[in-house]
Amino acid sequence: MNVDPLAGIEGAVVYIVDERDALIVAKTWDMAFEDPPRLGIVVVNGLPRGARVEWHVLRCQKSAEDAINPVTRVLFDDETDGVLHEFSGEQGVLCVTFGKTNQAQKIQKRLSRTVIQAIPSKIVFSTHKGTIQRRSTCIALMKA
Repeated sequence: MNVDPLAGIEGAVVYIVDERDALIVAKTWDMAFEDPPRLGIVVVNGLPRGARVEWHVLRCQKSAEDAINPVTRVLFDDETDGVLHEFSGEQGVLCVTFGKTNQAQKIQKRLSRTVIQAIPSKIVFSTHKGTIQRRSTCIALMKA
């Protein structure tokens, strides 16, 4: 299979231990893409094996030939209302939350087949074109 490492990336969540690494992570992400997908940066208390950064890239296809409708979204704060219709139906939904969990509870009420996973985090950021913004919530929604 011809795997394109940049095809189908819907977003990413990056775990960092030191808040000062957020700008480096944001610039690295932006330099990797012509039009960078959404990125959530989550400050956590620690990572396995003493790591400082751990990347979780969310993809919905592996090659240009696998073009399908996106089934993954990285959202911040109150952005969920506009996209929940994309996740309705018979399939289950995984909702991974970072920061405050009030949005996850709203999602679970509207999408009955939702599993919530809350990841403890001290601080949540979003990034767009090298600009970092502090957020209260980052949510990764994925169809099962």
